[in-house]
Amino acid sequence: MKNKSTCVTALFLSLLLTNSLFASKNTLEFEIVPFDYADGNMKEQICAMVRDDQDIQNMTHQTEESMKELLSKKPQEGWSLFVCRSIDDSSTIYAYMNYARIEIADHWELPAKGQGFYFHLKTSSFYRTTLDEAMIAEIPSAKVLQTINSVGYLDGFAVHKNYRGKGIAQAMLNYFEEDCRNCGTQQLMLFVDANNENGIRAYGKSGFKINLAYNDNVENYTMIKLIP
Repeated sequence: MKNKSTCVTALFLSLLLTNSLFASKNTLEFEIVPFDYADGNMKEQICAMVRDDQDIQNMTHQTEESMKELLSKKPQEGWSLFVCRSIDDSSTIYAYMNYARIEIADHWELPAKGQGFYFHLKTSSFYRTTLDEAMIAEIPSAKVLQTINSVGYLDGFAVHKNYRGKGIAQAMLNYFEEDCRNCGTQQLMLFVDANNENGIRAYGKSGFKINLAYNDNVENYTMIKLIP
């Protein structure tokens, strides 16, 4: 596992190259930076992005109110929130993403029926089991038969409707992958609605593949990408 300073340095150098490539192909020039929880303008822009776009609400299952709550407190250890914004004085936010490096509890000593796919943060000792998509128990002592370590989990990701098709989504996914790679993560994972054809296509272009073995919920797909 690489130390934090090495990860940051390698990521910074990689992003300089990535942003230069995207700036040369698109009219937009942008940077990807950590979300500043003390910056009211950042919060307002992201909340407005969600409020004014029904597609984002459907894809992320967020509302303006839930986004305000999410941005009102710093995330748990291991979670990261980043924004893509313009490099001019307006600091216009083009996109945001929320992700974490987690451990996956893949095989359980529990009945297979209704078990589905579950994960837990490295900082959490709780495991969950469900019945008909409703959580019925949190089991601190549940025995995990197999664990996949170091998975980058993309939880929330959206691009402003006025700035799609300009390379921003690809740049954000590249950032996500590069950050995870430089810190020793082995694979990437995300969930996407089965009817979100644009999202599935965009993730597919970035190398993600649908893996039905992880989730039998027909309304959502689990998409996986191994980090080379």
